[in-house]
Amino acid sequence: MKVQKVSSVPLNWRVDEWLMEDVTINLFDKGEPILSVHVRELELTDLQSMQSADAQVKELLWPILEQVAEQVRDGNPNLQVDSMALSRFLLREAMAF
Repeated sequence: MKVQKVSSVPLNWRVDEWLMEDVTINLFDKGEPILSVHVRELELTDLQSMQSADAQVKELLWPILEQVAEQVRDGNPNLQVDSMALSRFLLREAMAF
């Protein structure tokens, strides 16, 4: 069977909205766990293949944290968080952008 190379250019894709149901989110910082929560839904928007690593973190991290904050307000019993470590992480990430 002859294999033909189609293109050496990476595939550029985009997802406008991604909705996942029944998701467990575990957030680690430098190998240390700082957050674990189970959410009913996780909605992510504007994901692109050609984004830099920093842009991908920005697009994924903040919507996740907003939804986790909503779970905290709702009194989600499945939430485990190291508040001090999470605060340090958020401050560092906010200053990076």
